[in-house]
Amino acid sequence: MGNVNEENNLESMINKSKRAKELRERNVRNIEPCKKCEWKMFCGVCPREVYSCTGNVYDKIPQCIFQNNVFEALIWEFGKNQEGIMKYLIGEYDEN
Repeated sequence: MGNVNEENNLESMINKSKRAKELRERNVRNIEPCKKCEWKMFCGVCPREVYSCTGNVYDKIPQCIFQNNVFEALIWEFGKNQEGIMKYLIGEYDEN
């Protein structure tokens, strides 16, 4: 990004940075592996995590397949026990 010791204006340094621009423009709808995923708005693709694992902020998260399976299982579970889950979410769930 830059060197805060060499740059007087932090905002200017961030605005000039190619990496900061990539992060600002990054959107899950524009990430090629995520574009068609039905869960893209729920997975929380973290740019820091993706970059640290792949070296590319426009890649998918390493746990992609696992998270897809979790989301699908949760939807099925919600469908089977809708009333119980709603009670749990609003704090009215009784385990007895």
